[in-house]
Amino acid sequence: WGAAGRTCGTYEALGGSAYCAHQALAESCCFCRADGGGANPPPPVYSAPTPPSPPLECTDASLPGNWGAAGRTCGTYEAHGGSAYCAHQALAESCCFCGGGSL
Repeated sequence: WGAAGRTCGTYEALGGSAYCAHQALAESCCFCRADGGGANPPPPVYSAPTPPSPPLECTDASLPGNWGAAGRTCGTYEAHGGSAYCAHQALAESCCFCGGGSL
């Protein structure tokens, strides 16, 4: 079937599916197979990757009692000592920079 430079393309051009009755062509030529199989299967189709989800944003909770007096926030304590303040339970539970707050 492949003599004299004949390829699946040759048989497809000369009558296509009529030649698929021959086992050698049916097994080797893509145009003979409904699933696109054969010696030269179509290239794989790749889907675009899914973009990563944006990171969840943490929201600081209101600071209780004197911790939040005079307009102080978690940002106040983060800017003036940072993680050292996380030893205090109120800030540890309320402030994102300490691992508290809410998502």
